[in-house]
Amino acid sequence: MTSRYIAIDWGSTNLRAWLYQGEQCLGEQAIRSRRYASEW
Repeated sequence: MTSRYIAIDWGSTNLRAWLYQGEQCLGEQAIRSRRYASEW
């Protein structure tokens, strides 16, 4: 049986994730973070 797992990299500007099955990468996704200025 081959294992599947997700690798995640949370940087300062985006979140990236990879889906692996065994040693093979099945997909990659990047999400850019949105930073909002505080309204005090």
